Amino acid sequence: MREVLSASASADREELIVADVSREVLDGVRARMAVLTHRRPDLYG
Repeated sequence: MREVLSASASADREELIVADVSREVLDGVRARMAVLTHRRPDLYG
């Protein structure tokens, strides 16, 4: 399942964009983010 979220805000004022995202989509995005493989515990303990 592939979903596309599309939204845009104005360039001249602050706005808040809110969307409902399914748990499956959220888990898929988190799985593709390699943040834990880039950790450097040797730098900060």
